[in-house]
Amino acid sequence: MSTVLYPEKTVEQTDDGGFRRQSNAFTTRFGPGSHQLPVEAGRYRLIVSVGCGWSRRVLILRRLLGLEAAISVGYVSHRDSDGWLFAGQPGGVDAVLGVKRLNDLYRRTIPDYTGRGTGSLPHRVASRHRSA
Repeated sequence: MSTVLYPEKTVEQTDDGGFRRQSNAFTTRFGPGSHQLPVEAGRYRLIVSVGCGWSRRVLILRRLLGLEAAISVGYVSHRDSDGWLFAGQPGGVDAVLGVKRLNDLYRRTIPDYTGRGTGSLPHRVASRHRSA
């Protein structure tokens, strides 16, 4: 059961106190296959929050795999009623993707998206390729 609360759209806590994560909106894997996302340096931007343990793990993995030059990073800083904001960036906008909030990226791909935008999120760089 989900409960609507501010600042996120849903809290993934069950009535008995357990945690039930929402389903992933994007599940396509990276790789060379016909139903996979192509692997190419500079094609994706990773959106993270340094306050999120999952995001920190992905940043560590990016470094360990030597992908720092291949995958740029954008940082969200806090949330409002419509999700994570790029408030710590100049003008409150991600310099590469040109958006003010993480959920804007979800809605580029799924226009009627109403779930909670989560990081770490790899997103296709629109300046080089059409948004996925």
